[in-house]
Amino acid sequence: MEPFLVSCSKCQKITLLLKNLDSNTFELLIKFARNNPDIFYKVFYCTYILENITYDLLRSIPNNIIFYVNYNQTSMKYQQIPLMFMPFFNNYAFYYKHKEELRLPTDFIFFECSKIKDIKLDYKLSDSPFKLDDTVFTSLRYLKTIKCLSLENIVISKELLFYILESNTLIKLIIKKFICKKLEFLSDDYILYNFVLKHIRLEDSLSFIDSNISIFLNRFKKVVGLMFINADMYYKSSYLYMAYSFFVKLPKKQNNKTYLKRLEIQSASNNKNTPNILNFLSEIYIFTKLSVILYNVNQITELEYQFFSKMPELEAVFIEIRNRTNLLNFQKLFSNLKFNRTKIILDINVGKIQKEDVRIFSRCKHIANMILSCDSIDYETVASLKKNDFKNTIFKLVKPTRAERSNEINNYLDSEFEINYP
Repeated sequence: MEPFLVSCSKCQKITLLLKNLDSNTFELLIKFARNNPDIFYKVFYCTYILENITYDLLRSIPNNIIFYVNYNQTSMKYQQIPLMFMPFFNNYAFYYKHKEELRLPTDFIFFECSKIKDIKLDYKLSDSPFKLDDTVFTSLRYLKTIKCLSLENIVISKELLFYILESNTLIKLIIKKFICKKLEFLSDDYILYNFVLKHIRLEDSLSFIDSNISIFLNRFKKVVGLMFINADMYYKSSYLYMAYSFFVKLPKKQNNKTYLKRLEIQSASNNKNTPNILNFLSEIYIFTKLSVILYNVNQITELEYQFFSKMPELEAVFIEIRNRTNLLNFQKLFSNLKFNRTKIILDINVGKIQKEDVRIFSRCKHIANMILSCDSIDYETVASLKKNDFKNTIFKLVKPTRAERSNEINNYLDSEFEINYP
């Protein structure tokens, strides 16, 4: 450790990830931090063996070093910081893995004094999605510094949604493998709003999501990043709600929508009758300030082209179409995109790239990175790719691979771009 710290003497910030923290390492780190006051240290560790540590040594910890302990409660025995250490150590992460004989700790003093920022509650071992009870929310409310909450294999309940909505510290919410049904408890007249949460990720729904969750999502006014991964809406409820919003409430709600900056949608469904999530989200969010979109769907419809035309500020576009016979109309897709405004990243994965597509790309002089993947591309299309059209672009043809392409295509790419073009 000491030679490494000496070699970093000219660094401004040092982050250390340690499996164990013993007394010798602890004293060494304090010594280096005191001798190098211009360097800021962050030390993360999972377990510690701090024997013969005096209170005077703890008090000598300088302001330019912070110690973070990550808790992993996966068995009946887990290490907890003694109370005398709590003012000097920070509990960055707490990981709880649910087992039949194991319960989330209810030591209120521990939660009150800890400075946990990241907590994960894992219920994968439960036979069915787990419904959190009041004891869990009581414990969570004692965590005054929590920034990120991750939940897995749970039921999205009224109590959970109200806890999230009422939190004034939570910035990021991740829910994986969940059931979300029959959300009929939150009316439009309910006045509570949240101005803290910024990122929401919903992944792998185990049932169709009740579209009434839109009322809940609409309460978070500072959300800039949203991810729907393999999460599909309940058809009838969604259809009725959107129709009602359109004909009765939309004018009143228009000014109440939130501007998104980052959106990721991966739809698991290949059913064309499944409600379009982009359409559903348009009832809650405005897309005109989106800078990043990741869009993985079965196919893009005329309705989706209309939504993309309302995203002029995009700086990074990642699109994958699973229906490989569905040809993408890039002219429609990028009809209002401000290509000359800033550097843009394009990552396109479709069944086929055509000569007309290359012509559209070549008109965009501010593409910083262009990554193309397709099942087939003919020589005429490849020959329309000119290095002079993309001289400021990092261009990669990921698929077909070199081994899958014809010699004629490979020879052209070698001569036009670089020898042994990958």
